Amino acid sequence: MIRFYFLRMLCIFLLFFPAVLLFRLFRVRQLHRQKTGTSWQHETGVLCFLLFCVALASQTVFPDFSAGVCYSLPGARSDINLSLFRVFPITAADLKNGNSVSFWINFLGNIAVFIPIGFLFPLLWRISLPKVVGFCFLFSLAIETAQLFLPRTTDIDDLWLNTLGGFFGVLLYRLFRRFFYGAAEKCRTFPKTE
Repeated sequence: MIRFYFLRMLCIFLLFFPAVLLFRLFRVRQLHRQKTGTSWQHETGVLCFLLFCVALASQTVFPDFSAGVCYSLPGARSDINLSLFRVFPITAADLKNGNSVSFWINFLGNIAVFIPIGFLFPLLWRISLPKVVGFCFLFSLAIETAQLFLPRTTDIDDLWLNTLGGFFGVLLYRLFRRFFYGAAEKCRTFPKTE
């Protein structure tokens, strides 16, 4: 099951790669005109960040054609969970019954999928760390809100699990910056001196 999600994200990642690459080339020209320098590390990171966001959208807001046409059409049934922390009893019951899918996908998956965002955002742009966590919350809220209008499950637990993943990404960034300060600085843009 996890392999399916990974392969689907990889396909979307590769499909959108040319468009995102062209966008970044255009943006580098703009930065050059604005007398702002960039590095290959920054551009590679931004490319990965944008492609990851598109791949994440493929799992959360793009129609799921693999589940059948009826499931993919607007107006098809969508489940809504507004019970906070419902993920714990569901995951515990599934694990007790020998089913670990909800643990890997619903619990750990929702945390893990936002770790790259929490890590890459402060690595690539000068933004305060509380704002990064706030961005992760708002990004997750946008996904969950979009899912209200799609044949997907909207879950309040996804919101806090995604935000927690963003927070873990920020902690990972702080560790990376502490031990690899020079490498972290190369991942940002800089003013060009003439």
